[in-house]
Amino acid sequence: GPRNDVVRWANEVAGDHADRAVILITHAYMYYDDTRYNWDKYSGKQSWNPHGYAVAKNTADDVNDGEELWDKLVSKHENFILTLNGHVLGDGLGRISTATPAKRDVHQMLVNYQMRPQGGDGWLRLMEFLSDGRTVKIYDYSPTRKQRNESPQNAFTLKLADVAAG
Repeated sequence: GPRNDVVRWANEVAGDHADRAVILITHAYMYYDDTRYNWDKYSGKQSWNPHGYAVAKNTADDVNDGEELWDKLVSKHENFILTLNGHVLGDGLGRISTATPAKRDVHQMLVNYQMRPQGGDGWLRLMEFLSDGRTVKIYDYSPTRKQRNESPQNAFTLKLADVAAG
């Protein structure tokens, strides 16, 4: 749940580098039901929302959840291509693509394996950015188990939107 001043700073950085692709990596952005964290809509129905933590109570609610990060940061810039987060239990996986006001898709992913056997069995999400600049091959691999997970939720390809020159 980044503070408002952190979001202000991130807006400056993204705006100052509008010709560069941006990936937001944060802790609590997506929920395991393929939605963003949204305190206004779901309140306590989405466990572990930053607004439900003591830091929110101790800072006059100066935190931002996934929907707020989308509204205040990601959707305001046409150079975001991806968001990544962990934090969430359930099956630990989630994925959506949402269009910006200019109709560019931003892919958003939750990946968290900590609740699996042995603290996650070593599962990693690997992302191979191809030389065409638009294609990302994604698959999950566990060096501990020496295996890939080939299910559609764990092995897929994304097409990234072009970043307009700033």
